[in-house]
Amino acid sequence: MQRIFAKTLFKNKVVIVTGGGTGIGMATAKGIVELSGKVVIAGRDKARIDEGVEKIKTHCAEGAEVLGLQCNIRKRGEVRITSFEFLKSSSDYTKLTSSVYAI
Repeated sequence: MQRIFAKTLFKNKVVIVTGGGTGIGMATAKGIVELSGKVVIAGRDKARIDEGVEKIKTHCAEGAEVLGLQCNIRKRGEVRITSFEFLKSSSDYTKLTSSVYAI
């Protein structure tokens, strides 16, 4: 694939992608790690998230990392707990993206 972005565009940056276990979210997460970023994928289905993490790891450039967290963004309490757990482990987050789309 032809690149239009610098290979290290996301170096030293952490991006949280909801819905990152499949589809648009996974494609977004793959793009971030290909550009040396650290990505956290979150979703409702633990099995899909774990599978997504393994698939995304194969796309990691130097310095890139991927972490999966189970979280149903429709439940405010889960979002609060997941956010707190993430922030305890890493205060270095840059962007939040939600792969929400309408059909």
